Amino acid sequence: MQLNLDCIRDILLEVEKYTKFNEAYEYCPDNLPNGSFLSKYDSDTVMYHIRQCDLSGYLLNTNWRVFEYVCIEDLTPEGHSFIANTRTDERWKKAKGVFSAIGGFSLKLVSATAEGITTAMINKCLPQFLENP
Repeated sequence: MQLNLDCIRDILLEVEKYTKFNEAYEYCPDNLPNGSFLSKYDSDTVMYHIRQCDLSGYLLNTNWRVFEYVCIEDLTPEGHSFIANTRTDERWKKAKGVFSAIGGFSLKLVSATAEGITTAMINKCLPQFLENP
C-alpha cells in the first residue's frame, strides 16, 4: 500500500484530540467519534497507516485487537513534534508541495521538512518580535 501523508497526519490529529492522561484512543471503524478525522478513509487504509505511525515511533503503546480495532495510549514526543510542525494547513500544504516537487518522501523526511518549514517561518517572524518587545 502506498503511504498517504494526509492519513498519517489525520491519525496523529485524531489520537491527540481524543487521548487524555488516563484514557487511550480506540480506533474501531464501526464506532468512530463524531467529527473523526478518519471517517474519510476505509479501515484497511487506517490500520495500515496506524502501523506505519507505530513503526516510525509516533505512537505510544499501540495494542492490536486481532486487527479489528486498535488501542493507542498516546502520541510520543516525535508524534507531538510532527503534529506541531504540520498543524496549520499552510505549513502542511508547503510541506506537501516540497514532496511533490522532489517526487518522493519517507516519514523521516516528511518530519524533517515540516520542521524546516516551521523553523524558516519562525526565523522570518522573529526579528519583528525582537525589535518591538
